[in-house]
Amino acid sequence: MAQLVKFLIVEKGGTDMHQREHQALIINAAIVIDTLWQARNNFLHNDKAVIPQNLTKSVTSRVNDHLLAWAEMDMVANKIWKPPDPGWLEKVQFENDSLLLVKEITSSPDPAVWNISTQVEFILSQLSQFLEWKINWIPRTSNQMVHDLRAKWAPRTSTEVFIPVNSIPLSIICCDL
Repeated sequence: MAQLVKFLIVEKGGTDMHQREHQALIINAAIVIDTLWQARNNFLHNDKAVIPQNLTKSVTSRVNDHLLAWAEMDMVANKIWKPPDPGWLEKVQFENDSLLLVKEITSSPDPAVWNISTQVEFILSQLSQFLEWKINWIPRTSNQMVHDLRAKWAPRTSTEVFIPVNSIPLSIICCDL
């Protein structure tokens, strides 16, 4: 077994393979060995019959899953983020479960509720980046996804109470496009 591993990993199968071919060879070998080892253990310890067709299907399926995962990782690794062109997002619509905040943002240029006036002014300054914007109130029960997202995302990004628009990942912003 040690000689096989050395042959596959160190000597790259004894050929001048490209990296992708070498990875595919290692994945195939590892899955074949693992599948045979599991079948052997099931036969010896659980009295399960070994059916060669099932082993072949299992190996093929697992190899395809791994190769697909490698290909997806390569696609992600080869992408380079660049900021969008200015003006790429002209119209936006926000939903918020704070009726008071929505009323303050949509009612007048001067917030009436002094304890949220700073937040209202900041939100309005951020909204001024867009040619057209709209903010609607929704019940908190309809906004559960956002609360769940914030509970998971905020601790990882050290974000406190307010999430600025420019710090929201593009995948979230564009999820309904």
